[in-house]
Parts: sequence; C-alpha cells; structure tokens
Amino acid sequence: MGKIKLKDLFNRDNIKNFIEGTWNKIKDHSEFLSLDRYIREQAVYRAYLCKECYDNGSCLECGCDTPGMFYAPKKEDSLGRWGEMLTEDEWDKFKENNSIEDTDLDFEKIKEDDPTMPDWLKEIYKTKYASKR
Repeated sequence: MGKIKLKDLFNRDNIKNFIEGTWNKIKDHSEFLSLDRYIREQAVYRAYLCKECYDNGSCLECGCDTPGMFYAPKKEDSLGRWGEMLTEDEWDKFKENNSIEDTDLDFEKIKEDDPTMPDWLKEIYKTKYASKR
C-alpha cells in the first residue's frame, strides 16, 4: 500500500479519480478504445517530470502506482512538479509556450541516456535531478 493513508483510500473524490485514471490507462493500451491525445500527452509529460517514480513503478513520495497515477485527471504530484490535467486548449497553449513538440511526448523516450530525448527535458533533468545522483 506504500505511503497512502487509509483515510485517502476511502475518500470519494480519490476513488473517482483513481477509477478515471485507470480507465484512461486502459483506453491508452487498448486496441479497441482510444484516449484523447491531450490526456495521453499529459500522462507522458507527468512521467517525464517524475522519471524516478516511473522507473520505480510507484511514486517514491506517496506510493501510488506508476504509470497509472499519471493518467488520473485530478491527481497532483506530492512534490508539486505537476497539477491537475489541463483542458485540451490549455494543454495546447502550455505546449506552445514551453516549446514542447508532439513528437517529444512518448513513453519510450523516458530514458536519460536516450539520444532522442528532447532538449527541454534534458534541461529538467539537469536542474531537478543532478543533485540527487
């Protein structure tokens, strides 16, 4: 169960968010269902920002399952790296303002030594994670 508190397990909003996140993950990995592009991209972006948790299979702070928690629309990172998911228009504006290309947002690129890792992500790793090595 990790670091999740018992009172949080039975919180109606958390249960709803968990179900929505699980459903989003199922849709993303289904041959027959589809997940909206902007939701998938935000899930990948969250995974980029929490690479250690993604690699660990669960959040090192709260214990939530990864990548599952990245799909939950109302989930906020325990360390404040990311908040609730944005609407499609808000997300597209965020990407534009931060020079994030659609091709950058791929779970397969979440490897620090990957030569295809986008420059904006390399900068995040340099500033946020360099001191933790």
